[in-house]
Amino acid sequence: EYSSKLKRMDSEYTISTEHLLTSLDKNFSQSKDKVLNMVASITGALSSVRAANSDTRHALGIVISKLEKDSTESATCIQDLSKNQSEIMADGIESFSNGMQHNKSMKMKLKEQVNFIDTD
Repeated sequence: EYSSKLKRMDSEYTISTEHLLTSLDKNFSQSKDKVLNMVASITGALSSVRAANSDTRHALGIVISKLEKDSTESATCIQDLSKNQSEIMADGIESFSNGMQHNKSMKMKLKEQVNFIDTD
């Protein structure tokens, strides 16, 4: 009777152990697949972030270059316009000064004529 009980316990232990090992192996395989999927997902996400950073860096470089070029062109244009305006103002002042000298000369001639007329 003990022998049959031992055989039955051994048989149950064997079946239970096999079931446990099968379940453990299945859980290990599923866990391994999940870890591999997670690593693949993380790798893909990091690759996407790296590509997006590269694209952003490239686009930002283009924007900064254009901004520098436009700023330089604007500064040059402002400088040229300022020089041109300065020359126009200098010419206007010189013309005004020449006109004032002529005006002064005319006043002196008129005064001479008045004096000439008054002395007669």
